[in-house]
Amino acid sequence: MRNSVSLVGAGNSIDNTLLVINVLDSYQQMVESLRVGITKVKIAIDLQGSQGVKEKLLMHGYSNARNRGLLAARRGELTAAAYYFEIAQTPLHKKELSYASALLYESFLEQARSYLFCRSGKFEQARMSIDKSLSNDIALEQYSSTIDLTLHRIQLVHNLVRLEAYCGNIDYAVELACQILRYLSGTSASIGVMGDWGYQRVKNQHQSEVSAMFVQVAGEIAIILAG
Repeated sequence: MRNSVSLVGAGNSIDNTLLVINVLDSYQQMVESLRVGITKVKIAIDLQGSQGVKEKLLMHGYSNARNRGLLAARRGELTAAAYYFEIAQTPLHKKELSYASALLYESFLEQARSYLFCRSGKFEQARMSIDKSLSNDIALEQYSSTIDLTLHRIQLVHNLVRLEAYCGNIDYAVELACQILRYLSGTSASIGVMGDWGYQRVKNQHQSEVSAMFVQVAGEIAIILAG
């Protein structure tokens, strides 16, 4: 069992149109949840005062560039998407955000960029973006005990399941998905990838969201095996 996010055999591919469509459609579902995802996590970042107002404006403004990049990628306009994502990285390049704000902003940016890499066939880079997003989430949770990004981290691992399946690592993809299900159902204390998991984290989530995630992952397994 792997202890970190990886894409072994990323150079391999499978000629399965249904699975390709599923990967892209599933990423599209992730994209749709991106806007609301940030409001569902418990973020303890102090954005008060003039500096806080500046950071809010920066993140809001450059998030528009990120969203344009996502829309362009969904339309297959990959050059335009890359251009918008480069603009979205501006506050990170200029180091205009505080430590916690930068981690949060970059986490969602990298999750979005992984979609572009998937559409471009750059699966190792997609894996690296997911890996970076997971690392940032973990750093944020370590930054404050009131920050809970459990569901976001599970979604990222689910995205990895899709990539593994597309790259031909079917056994690992199914096993990783089953680990997510065991974790969500309370029969396992970990998913098997980096990060602090534990039974209590699942109990702290809204049951409706846990159930929805369970159904989504179970459906993913069915589609992979049917392929």
